[in-house]
Amino acid sequence: MDDETLLKLFDQHVRRDCRCVGRQVERLDRVTRVTGPGASPSENFIVWSDLDESNTDQEIEMHQAYFQKLGHSCEWYVYEHDQPKDLLDRLTNHGFVIDSEETLVICKSSEIKPVQSPHNVLIRKLDHPRDIPDSLHVSDLVWGTRYHDFVTRWLTNLVKDHPEDSTVLVAYDRDRPVGTSWAIHWRGSPFASLFGGTVLPEWRGQGIYRAMVAARATVAAATGNEWCAVDAGSESFPILKRLGFQPLTKRTSLCWENEKR
Repeated sequence: MDDETLLKLFDQHVRRDCRCVGRQVERLDRVTRVTGPGASPSENFIVWSDLDESNTDQEIEMHQAYFQKLGHSCEWYVYEHDQPKDLLDRLTNHGFVIDSEETLVICKSSEIKPVQSPHNVLIRKLDHPRDIPDSLHVSDLVWGTRYHDFVTRWLTNLVKDHPEDSTVLVAYDRDRPVGTSWAIHWRGSPFASLFGGTVLPEWRGQGIYRAMVAARATVAAATGNEWCAVDAGSESFPILKRLGFQPLTKRTSLCWENEKR
C-alpha cells in the first residue's frame, strides 16, 4: 500500500472517525471536535479538519468561541498535508501556540518482532483501575503533573470500560514501576494507536521501551489491526525506526489557552 493511500486510511479511521473514551466526539461538517470533562487542551481538541482559504478563519473563531463558552482551553492537530497550506500561520494568528512537533510513523503489526525485556523486569498488563497509580507514578516522574488528571481519567476509562480494546502496560523492576505505555486497538479499525511510552531515565537504553512496543503490537495483530501508529517525538523516533516503523507525515500540536479558564 502506497503512502498516499495509507494516509487517507489514517485520516478516515483515526482522525475523521475518531473514538475517544470518556469524551464527546462530534463529526461536524468541516472538523471532528473532541470535548472532554476537564478544561485542559489535552482533553479538548480538533483532531481532523477539511478546510480551505475561504472558511478557515471562520472555523477557527467558531471553535474558539465554543471552547471559551465552556471555560476550556483547546488543542488543534495539524498534519503536514492539511489544507489550507497556511493553516499553521492562521492558527497562530488566532492565538494558538505550537506545543509539540512529532512524526507519524507506522508499521505492520505482524512485522514487529517480540523483544525480550531486561533481566528482572516484568512487563504486566493492568487489569484493574486500582493499579493505575503505578502507571501514573512513572508518567508523573518523567513529565510532571501536567497530564496527571487527564491521564488518570483516560486510563481509568480504558481499563474499566474498554478492556478488550485497549492495553495498558507497566514495566516493573521487582515491585517498582519503571516504565509505562498504552494502546488503543478498536476492533474493526486498520490501526492500533500506541501512546505514552515512558521509561524512567535510569532505566533507559535497556530495551524496556522496545519491549513494550512489541508487546502492544502483538495484541494489535491478534485483534485484527493491520498497522500500529505512533506520533513519535525526537527521542522515540530512532527507536521505532529500528523496529521497522516508517515515517508517514509530520504532526504539529498547537494549544490555545482560554483566559477565562
